[in-house]
Amino acid sequence: MMKFECKDLGMDCDFVATAETKEEVMDMAMAHAVEAHADVLQGLSTEETEAMNAKLAGVIKETEEELIAEDVTTMAVMDGEEDEAQDEAQGEDSEEEAVAEDADGDEAEVEEEEDSKEETTEVA
Repeated sequence: MMKFECKDLGMDCDFVATAETKEEVMDMAMAHAVEAHADVLQGLSTEETEAMNAKLAGVIKETEEELIAEDVTTMAVMDGEEDEAQDEAQGEDSEEEAVAEDADGDEAEVEEEEDSKEETTEVA
């Protein structure tokens, strides 16, 4: 949702327009300005009117609810990435442990073979 407050243009006015798009809010704000602020608009030149429209477009903002929802979504995504990074790190640790265990297992097999050779030598 997009939002415009007449106060954002320095007017002493409580008008607030909210809509899905910036264009809808601009239309609502312009209709309001024609009705409530005709005295201000009446004396504006074409250049001043264009400048006012640009200023109006610049003060239209996303509503706080959407910004909060975006922040929550961003935090959830960041938290998810953090969890994935931790999972990957734990997976790497597990792989290292598995390699170490395999290496230990291989060493044990080698030692057993050497013990067998010694027993065979002693018997002969």
